Amino acid sequence: MAKQKGFYTFSGTIKGVTEVDSNTWGSHVRAARGTHKPATVNDAFKESSKILITSNKLTKAIKDPLDPYREGLKDGRMWNRLNSIVKKQLHENGFLDFNAIAEFQFHRRFRFGSLIHAQDEISVSTDEPMVLKIKVLSSCGLKLTSRNKADSYEQTVIVMFLDDEFYSEVFSQSTILPLTPIEQREHVTEWTIPLNMKVALIILKCDFRIGNKSAGLPSRKGMQVVRVIKRGEDGMWIKNERKFE
Repeated sequence: MAKQKGFYTFSGTIKGVTEVDSNTWGSHVRAARGTHKPATVNDAFKESSKILITSNKLTKAIKDPLDPYREGLKDGRMWNRLNSIVKKQLHENGFLDFNAIAEFQFHRRFRFGSLIHAQDEISVSTDEPMVLKIKVLSSCGLKLTSRNKADSYEQTVIVMFLDDEFYSEVFSQSTILPLTPIEQREHVTEWTIPLNMKVALIILKCDFRIGNKSAGLPSRKGMQVVRVIKRGEDGMWIKNERKFE
């Protein structure tokens, strides 16, 4: 029998009856879901929803404080890439091991390591208040040509401290360095570690410059998590092994 379009229309649920529109039967009414048999959600779905909520919260806690540093280097897929790492950690471990993001690039295409060759030295004092010292030795890793009009780069060291509740404090320091391949330049920063912090993400950012302003090209910028350090049960800070890509 041919399908007929009803002459009535309404939306929502009225007295346990709801209108639906299916490919097979077209627009029709039926009892609302759960009227005769209680609707149930299985445990796997509940767990997946819980992980999704937690991963979104953790991703936001990392991303939002760093957004000001990503100006001119926005990657529409960055949230998904970071969130995917966090969700995998929650699925596999039940918690986020920050070492999993120790080499995270804030832009998928424009990578810090393709522009700057850098080495870092990390030390933390043992006396209170503890002081984090970071020394970065860096040089231009880009082949300089006549088309590359940049003559220097701004290097920014960013440190994000997080506590057990993922409250964060972010500090940064920038310096202007000449674009000289091979020759390494030294950039030293020191910060007092805020109380109750358990993790520190150390991030390097570069921005090529022409004269006294930014070159303004995303391809001449880069930003990467280069190291993660964590406070152990004994109160001492532990640094991970890392490499630049």
